[in-house]
Amino acid sequence: MPEAHLQSLQLRDRNGLRKYLTPEERARFRDCISGLRDPIKELYCYTIFCTGCRPTEAHRLRLESFDLAEGVLVIESLKKRRRGLYREIPVRLNWMKKAVNLLSKHHSGHGKKSIWGFSEKTGYRAVKRVMEITGIDGPHATPRGLRHAFGVFHAQHKTNPRLIQDWMGHASLETTLIYLDAQGKEAREAAKIAW
Repeated sequence: MPEAHLQSLQLRDRNGLRKYLTPEERARFRDCISGLRDPIKELYCYTIFCTGCRPTEAHRLRLESFDLAEGVLVIESLKKRRRGLYREIPVRLNWMKKAVNLLSKHHSGHGKKSIWGFSEKTGYRAVKRVMEITGIDGPHATPRGLRHAFGVFHAQHKTNPRLIQDWMGHASLETTLIYLDAQGKEAREAAKIAW
């Protein structure tokens, strides 16, 4: 993998600011999603929150993507240089049942359009609105910040890096290993020895 590609995937921007939500910010985001007062936009935000998928991937979901029998959301990986590559991300079954029920009712009037019934730009604005409600501001207050937070969360909770790679749709494990660099609370605990 080219060095320039890995540099662009750093978890801090060129000013040293975080590009991911902390665990506390991530929890606040989850808890404030209902502040949108629009069940479809809330579902869209929660889908990105709980899967770490890219907004473009979320926007391509279909009702068939919600595999109730397996308890997974099936997402087409869009950054692997060819179409038709899918990944499965385990999600809570009770959430998925509610999602399918809501989307089935909502989608019936939209024909072949997105299950969400709105554009990617509107989805982006919904995520940004939840960030505003929670008071999260900065380069991490974006859908990409949620995606990075998903990777960091699983890295900090010792999830197998190969699983994180698969769930996030990374072509290379090197890309996934960047999330292990986010040291956060664990690094502070280790550093206390010297304080």
